Amino acid sequence: MKILILFFFFISTCYAGQVLVPGYGVVNYDDDVSFKIYSQKDMSATNFNGKVIYASSFMQEKPNTKVFAKDMCDVTFVKCDLKNVKIENWKNVNFIQCDMRKFKVQPDGQDYWLDNKYKPTKKINEE
Repeated sequence: MKILILFFFFISTCYAGQVLVPGYGVVNYDDDVSFKIYSQKDMSATNFNGKVIYASSFMQEKPNTKVFAKDMCDVTFVKCDLKNVKIENWKNVNFIQCDMRKFKVQPDGQDYWLDNKYKPTKKINEE
């Protein structure tokens, strides 16, 4: 029984710079850009090329806000908050379990989730 418990602990424990993502396995991420809050910032001058970004927030106030450089490439976002961020046709950019929904403040002062045509669907706090 002790061997089984130790084995389970070993396979489920991740080290600094690594995380176990169900369905994807162990992902090695870059510490310098992970677990950061970049919300409401223009990151187009920051070079993310070749990075794996884990659990960082890039959320914006307005739908389809351009945040990243047009020539960004070879980047993987894992469990990042990308709400209202404009997603472009970058080369080799992957998204794993990221929140990429769109929302907007409506005339009634409430935030509403938007559908693919940017029409309000329901209040955010109804979820």
